[in-house]
Amino acid sequence: MGYSLNPLKTFQSAQLVTFFFIALCGFSFAMVLLLSAKHTHITQTQKDITRFEVFDFKYFKITENGVTTIAIGKKARENANKENALEFLNVRNRNGNAQEHLQADFALYNNNNIFFPQGVTYTRGNTKFWSQQARYYLDSKNLEGIGEFVILDKSATIRGRNIIYKDEKVYAINIRGILKGNQ
Repeated sequence: MGYSLNPLKTFQSAQLVTFFFIALCGFSFAMVLLLSAKHTHITQTQKDITRFEVFDFKYFKITENGVTTIAIGKKARENANKENALEFLNVRNRNGNAQEHLQADFALYNNNNIFFPQGVTYTRGNTKFWSQQARYYLDSKNLEGIGEFVILDKSATIRGRNIIYKDEKVYAINIRGILKGNQ
């Protein structure tokens, strides 16, 4: 009994095997693209998740001199820029005998400074003012106001632009005011 190979069938089988492997490669490539896109989406979603979020918080900084800072707020969370976004913030610092108070609806804290993009009311001793935007430097206890400001005083109404509170002195440009006399 003789067995002979049909060259036509062998060629067709070889073509089917070739087409099968080409289709398998195409399917594998499509799966790699699909799974890569899904992985990128999952990675982006994980980046958008905040590491922490707290509500109605109280923060106390305790040093060798006792409690030097008390911060109270309604909400704190980490944003995508790794800054702490704070809402309805009220901070009291005790620096020796002087006390300062910062109050704002929103602030961004990054361990070096606090940025108040929606305004801040600042009080230290007898000095009290509001600034349209401001940056408070934690190490030097200086405040740099950006935009309009108003100094709140019993005997004067003073307005201007770009206020700086440094070394217990107020600096500004474009100052205009109304002095009130004692009555």
